[in-house]
Amino acid sequence: MAKVPSRGQKIDPGAYNDLVAHARLQSLRLIDSRFDMKATALEENRDNWAYKVGDALSDWHLDCENLTLRGQYAYWAGCSDGRRKPVSLKATYLATYRLSQGCDEEPAIAYLRRVGRFSCYPYFRALFSVLTEQGGLHLPPLPVISEQPRFVR
Repeated sequence: MAKVPSRGQKIDPGAYNDLVAHARLQSLRLIDSRFDMKATALEENRDNWAYKVGDALSDWHLDCENLTLRGQYAYWAGCSDGRRKPVSLKATYLATYRLSQGCDEEPAIAYLRRVGRFSCYPYFRALFSVLTEQGGLHLPPLPVISEQPRFVR
């Protein structure tokens, strides 16, 4: 896996759009998770709880010889009440894409940032719901992420 470069780089729209047209999801794997719920969360008034949710592309690998692209995504979510965090979840997913042709690093990273994060997030959202429900908390689902994948012009 390689270090994730900063977002400010320009990419070739043709190369990016070719990658979008030819990449196919091969697998999604949960590779790490940590759930924490304070025992007092069951008795607290949840009216002031607010969700804090985030994600990041934490690692990636492009293998043009075997035509695979992998992205490792870190997701985190929790409920906060002021400075207190009665519930939190951190999870890491590995998404692997099959490519039908080789590509450059810049379009591959842009693809993982724009499209790949949407592949794993529904599973993270479901994991949060299952774990909080099993912990005895009946919470609304996490919000959907709103940025849409797009072609570059």
